Amino acid sequence: MRECHNMQSASVSKLKLNDQKTIYIKVDWKDNETDLFHIVIVDSDNNAWSGRYSHEFAERNRKNVEETLDQYKYNVKLALSGYCQKFQYELNHKHSESATFVWKKQYGDIALLQHGVVPVHQDGISCKKQNLIDILLAENADLKQKINEYEMNNGLLNEELKHSKEELEKFICVKTSLEISLYSKFIQMLNSKKRRIDLLEENFNKIG
Repeated sequence: MRECHNMQSASVSKLKLNDQKTIYIKVDWKDNETDLFHIVIVDSDNNAWSGRYSHEFAERNRKNVEETLDQYKYNVKLALSGYCQKFQYELNHKHSESATFVWKKQYGDIALLQHGVVPVHQDGISCKKQNLIDILLAENADLKQKINEYEMNNGLLNEELKHSKEELEKFICVKTSLEISLYSKFIQMLNSKKRRIDLLEENFNKIG
């Protein structure tokens, strides 16, 4: 089971590890001079772990999987979103206060390669849980705002559509009226010409 809530600079995801335990991760996307992202992990025992993924680590792992820089960054975000079935996850404890978070990618039908690894250390839990809640609340507020904007835009579009239909109906009425008027004048002109021709023929026959 995977759930993900994205923001512009942060994301919160729910991942299932290879041992079937569930973890929650908060990723702050930095992509600055030193780091690609910072991460906080809350494990199934409610322990919090934090760490950072440096460009040095990223470059080392990128070379191992032979991806371009853009491809690698895209796949890292895909992996940490939890939506792609090609990735597997491990949280390996070195001792009580340090661990490594590993994600592996399936290449083809056989190869399962380490795509990335982040050293993490145990951190305080209360603040970290609050951070996760803050992100989800902000995301919820953002979604509500987008829904309101959508409903407003939809209302404006419906008004414009209604106005366009009314204008189209008026145009059709004017067009129909104009066609009828032109047709009527055309028939009058034809009748007038026909009468003139009949009169000319009558006068010609009288002369003859």
